[in-house]
Amino acid sequence: MGSETEHILMIPFLAQGHLRPFMELALCLHAKTHFTITLLTTPLNADHLRQRLASTAVRVVELPFNAADHGLPNGVENTEKVPLPLVINVFHSTKSLEPHLRNFISSHFSPSKPPVCIIF
Repeated sequence: MGSETEHILMIPFLAQGHLRPFMELALCLHAKTHFTITLLTTPLNADHLRQRLASTAVRVVELPFNAADHGLPNGVENTEKVPLPLVINVFHSTKSLEPHLRNFISSHFSPSKPPVCIIF
């Protein structure tokens, strides 16, 4: 990410009840530490977070996600608008984010300068 500051990665679960608290925690961490804070999530959740974090230094990064690959309706990337029987699909879909997360970490950090922490 090009910065010499310490870095915290945050990966919220795909639910509004997690996204908003992670957003608030990111703001608090940045205010108290001035570390670089990056939230990683799916594209639609990233859009939601960017709207709320537009005037802040908190970064939002999209991880590729295709709802149809997980039996979810188009435009569903969290538990907010999913029918109850499909909530489990959202839960299982998070596993597909792992390779993208690993790729992000390996391409932005080195073993000698890893993130300070990763919050799930």
